Parts: sequence; C-alpha cells; structure tokens
Amino acid sequence: MNACLKIASTAGKVALIGIPESDYTNLNPHGMRSKEIQIFNIRRSNQTLHDCVKSYSGTLNDNIEQIITHKFNFNDIQKAFELVAEYSDNVLKCMINFD
Repeated sequence: MNACLKIASTAGKVALIGIPESDYTNLNPHGMRSKEIQIFNIRRSNQTLHDCVKSYSGTLNDNIEQIITHKFNFNDIQKAFELVAEYSDNVLKCMINFD
C-alpha cells in the first residue's frame, strides 16, 4: 500500500481492492497529506473485481461516481440491503439517499 501511495500523483486516487493479509498496516500519513491523495476501499471485490478495475483503468474518466450502479431512497433501504446481500442485478456500488 505504501508503494501505491508513493507512486500516486498529486491529487491522485488509490483504490484498495480486497482484504489485507493483516488487520493493521503501517502507512505514512505525511505522504498522503502532502500529495492530497484520495483512498477508496473496494468491498466485495471477489464478486466485482473486474468491474472495479475497469472503472479505475481510465476508460471511464477516472470518475468514482461511475461505479455507483444503484441508488435508493431511505424509505427503500431494506430493498437496497437485500440487493447488495444477494449480489443481484449486477450491483457494484449501492447508494442510499437520505433526502
């Protein structure tokens, strides 16, 4: 992870995909701060790794918003949880709106 942070450009984005081998790791916060790096954790990568890598490959304009496949209002939160739990409808990232 430190190598990714080191080679990331200023104002770059780093996606952490999958589950680390250990519960804790050492990161240099000064490098992240000085370069203003954004870190994104990608969950459920065993089901969506291909789509996630494609989203960060530059073919989708490096826009994190483009991995959001489903949006639900707060009143439909149960439907959202069921969709994600069952990996239904090619869900990649599901958002809940609290408006």
